[in-house]
Amino acid sequence: MVDYKLFLPEALLTLGFLLTVFLVLMFPGRRRISFLPVAALAGVAVHLGFSYDNYGSTLNGLLTIDPPTVILRSVGVFLGISLILVLVITARRREEDFGYRLILLTLLMVGVFVLFTSSHLVSLFLALELIAGPGYLLAMGGQKSLGEASTRFLLLGIFSS
Repeated sequence: MVDYKLFLPEALLTLGFLLTVFLVLMFPGRRRISFLPVAALAGVAVHLGFSYDNYGSTLNGLLTIDPPTVILRSVGVFLGISLILVLVITARRREEDFGYRLILLTLLMVGVFVLFTSSHLVSLFLALELIAGPGYLLAMGGQKSLGEASTRFLLLGIFSS
């Protein structure tokens, strides 16, 4: 039996990821700077709110939520909020667009939260792939000189899987 209530925080964070993608594509450049981080922070905070008092196993044992998982989720939410704030502060200092980085960071956080709840090798592999893809693209950082190295790491990760 599948208990969708246990998977609700990850589903809401994924919807937040899709909302972030929509906002980045709909509003060009400087107009989205004020509300885009607020939307991402709200998605991460909602994830934390739905993480408590939900214990059990779902998706036929692929994901397990227990008290240590809730503690890891709380630490992950704190680190996610910190990363979003650091991203916003540095992007405003440099006066650059950070929409695509926020998209990648949100997808990376979805992978981290799935990794925390993984109890099977299949879900662990899926979580690592959700972390690796955006991680490689974030490592490139929009600099053309790092593009070749990032592409090599991405291909190495794909072929090692």
